[in-house]
Amino acid sequence: MSKAKPFVSAPVQYVSPKGGYRAALIIGIVDGTTVNLAVFNDGAEWGAGPLHVPSVEYSDEPQPHTWHWPEKP
Repeated sequence: MSKAKPFVSAPVQYVSPKGGYRAALIIGIVDGTTVNLAVFNDGAEWGAGPLHVPSVEYSDEPQPHTWHWPEKP
């Protein structure tokens, strides 16, 4: 389970349904670990621009249609 509590405007990583990672911002909190995201695309999978993705659950292990905190460089 996530050690940090999600908050609006937090940068996170979204794992797309096809398994690709996308940069995202939390734009709403549904509950303790489920959030609404603005996912930023590079045009490869869904086209360019932000996409609203509602009700995304947190996962320690990246799984399709989940979010997690970015890895440190």
